[in-house]
Order: sequence, then structure tokens, then C-alpha cells
Amino acid sequence: MYLVNTNAIPRNTLIAVLLLLGAGFAGFKWLQWSFWDATDLGHKPPAQVFKEVFHMPVPAGVTKLKIAGISSLSGHVWMRLNVTNVDAVIRAMKRNKALPVDGPTDDPNMLPERSWILKSEYAKAVGWNDVIRLKQPEYYEFPSNTTGTGWTGVLIVDRKRRIIYVNGELL
Repeated sequence: MYLVNTNAIPRNTLIAVLLLLGAGFAGFKWLQWSFWDATDLGHKPPAQVFKEVFHMPVPAGVTKLKIAGISSLSGHVWMRLNVTNVDAVIRAMKRNKALPVDGPTDDPNMLPERSWILKSEYAKAVGWNDVIRLKQPEYYEFPSNTTGTGWTGVLIVDRKRRIIYVNGELL
């Protein structure tokens, strides 16, 4: 068995090593926290995240905006927009030159898998599980930009309750 003879290590060296280890650990925790904070979309103002995804300000008529997700090397975003006028908001999003919305389409395959919606903590955080029970949803999509990078995804509209659900993936 080997024992370290602390008498052989000068006291100042031992203190310096312990301080460096402590500083290294604190630096690691700070980097971990700052990276998570920078990528967790729930920690950012919703209007800022909306603009990062769609490259446009939140359209007039959006009364409540909930957003959750993560954006790192790849990412997912879940949004729920309560609106006063569905047509006006969709029209504004279709006119967006940077990332226009296409649709409507009647393709129910645009809806993310039920199990994914129910398991996602981000989907739950914004109330996306209501989508599963929609009787007459409208589907729209927003393809990634011409370079094939950026956000791409689907909008699902509940006209009766004036809610627009957004699910996007960062490519």
C-alpha cells in the first residue's frame, strides 16, 4: 500500500493544487450551466425564440406564446400560440420571406407520433398533448431554408379554440 507523505509536499504547493482543482471544477460547472442556459429555449424570452426560428417577429394577434425545447447542434422546439385571428397569423407567416409557411395540407402524417408527443417534456410544458384530441386539425409546414439548414417543421391549427401548435427540428 502506498501512502502519500504530505510532509514531502510543500504546504504552498498543496494549497495551490487544491485551489486549481477547485477553480477547474467551478469553471466546468459554469460552462455546463452557461451552455445549458444558452440552449434551453425555455430560458429565453418566447418572442426571441420565435424570431430565431422563423426569422420574423411574433405576428400581431398572438395573445399568448409558450415555447419549450432545446437548440444545440440539433434541436427541437415546441410552441403553442393562442391567437385572436387564425387567418391573420397564418397569412403573416406565409408572407415571411425568410421561412414561409406552406399549406394547408390534409396530410395527417405531418403530426408527430403520439408516443413522442406524450413522452416529450417540452411538448408537455407547452400543452401540446391537446393536439392528439383535435377533431379537425389543419396542417401547415415550414421547410428549412434553401441551404437545407435551420429550422423545419409543422404547424397544426385548432381553429375552434384559435390555437396554433408548432413543432420544429433544427437541422
